[in-house]
Amino acid sequence: MSATAVSPPERSSPPGYHPDDETLARYSAVSRLAILALFMGLASALALASPILVIVPLAAAVIAIVALRQIATSGGQYTGHWSATAGLCLAMLFAGWGMSREWTRQGELHQHARKFAEGWLELVREGKLQRAHQFTHSAGSRLNSDAAIAEFYQTNPEAGEMMKTLFTSEPLKSVTSMRDSGSVAFRSVAGKSKHGFTDSVTLQFAVRPSETSDEMPMWVTVSRTADANAQHPSWQIGSVTGTPPN
Repeated sequence: MSATAVSPPERSSPPGYHPDDETLARYSAVSRLAILALFMGLASALALASPILVIVPLAAAVIAIVALRQIATSGGQYTGHWSATAGLCLAMLFAGWGMSREWTRQGELHQHARKFAEGWLELVREGKLQRAHQFTHSAGSRLNSDAAIAEFYQTNPEAGEMMKTLFTSEPLKSVTSMRDSGSVAFRSVAGKSKHGFTDSVTLQFAVRPSETSDEMPMWVTVSRTADANAQHPSWQIGSVTGTPPN
């Protein structure tokens, strides 16, 4: 008598079960914060345009860190680790780049401001007051030739009075009288500001009319305007005082 092969019973699927359900059970959603972090990381390049916009990479870094924490504690429910990490790296890159670029710019600004102010003070010390006073005017209205400058102050009593007031007030009065004696020494950058395309820098100097006299503090404010039509920015003397400017 031959044995009859018995087939194993077919397993029936649970009621309501669909073959795609297993795939759906293994699906992890991409974290929206991770996507936002990547987008903000790309937008962090705006920090190169203005130091104020460094807030963009800072916000991107915060969002990326929160996204990474969300993914790590979700138990596999969320993915997007790569996007969040890329956003964090971009944020750090552009934040560092933007800040170092601004520091370099500020260093160059202070160096050029000091050079301009010291050159102007040398004109004052040499007694070239009319030419020195021209640097209190904007570059567009400034006269360059000695003949034109002399005629301007001869025919313009108001300008001559303004020049006299500036150079007969301390501490510039002492600078005009020292000639080969005395000294004018740079001390520090006392302040800076920016209005549109104009940067203003206030520099503190120490004026010593003679070796036996006491030092007098002096604050010189110079401004630099970046004109799109000019090849180089223009410099101008703003104010000279014996007291710290407000």
